[in-house]
Parts: sequence; structure tokens; C-alpha cells
Amino acid sequence: MSDFGASNSKTFLKLSFLRYLMLIGMRVYVKDLGLSGQVVDETKNSVLLLTDSGKKRVIKKGVKFIVYTPKGQIKLRGDEINMRPWEYAI
Repeated sequence: MSDFGASNSKTFLKLSFLRYLMLIGMRVYVKDLGLSGQVVDETKNSVLLLTDSGKKRVIKKGVKFIVYTPKGQIKLRGDEINMRPWEYAI
């Protein structure tokens, strides 16, 4: 796994910084697919987004997400969260 570095909200984060992030309920943008929406469900391998054109299931592996939080944007790789939500979040 390559190291993207710091905890800067504008850089990709290492898994250790994701311990407090739950994606369900968050607005996300999937960079590789050009798709944005709110995460309404999450499994080990995918997230379900509610988009303007309906629900879309996105496989986590191999894509990059931008998560919009109240404190700013967080960029992360789907490979880093390709696990059950309770395994990466508190």
C-alpha cells in the first residue's frame, strides 16, 4: 500500500485516520465514475448511493471517494475501506 501521507483534509488518508468516519449519511463524490450522492447503505465491498437519478451501488475496490464533512473534504481510496463499516470506524 502506498503512503499518501498526512492528515491534511486535501490529501488521501491512510486507514489510521479513518477510525472516526462513518460513510452512511455522508455526501460523497466517486471520482472515477463522476457520480455523487448520499450514502444510504454500506456493505463490506460496496456503498449504495442515493443520487439525483436514483440509487446506485458502487464497488469500493479501485475507486477514489471525496467525502464531504462539516469540517471539509476528505479524500480516500476505496481499497482502504474495503471492509465492513464497523471494522474501520468506531
